[in-house]
Amino acid sequence: YAWLYEGSQIMVILGGIGVVAVVLAGVMFPLWPSVLRNGTWYLSMLALGLLGLLFATAIVRLIVYVITVATQPRGLWIFPNLFADVGFFESFVPLYGWDE
Repeated sequence: YAWLYEGSQIMVILGGIGVVAVVLAGVMFPLWPSVLRNGTWYLSMLALGLLGLLFATAIVRLIVYVITVATQPRGLWIFPNLFADVGFFESFVPLYGWDE
């Protein structure tokens, strides 16, 4: 048996307290002031709108690709890096690309 000392565990303790605080704040949502509840609703609608925009962009780029594959020898991808494992701004560069 070995005793492994990892030093101060202050970050683990603060993380645990933070998780408990977030859970309690979520459970007490009906007790929040109406301004905070309305703000939470607007933020959730904004997130839902951005998710819908992502789905709409994916559908439009698929439709454009299918149309160009049927009419051209190579298909045209709008935002070819949209679902690649890159950063946010790199997802929209280049604007278009031809399928190889």
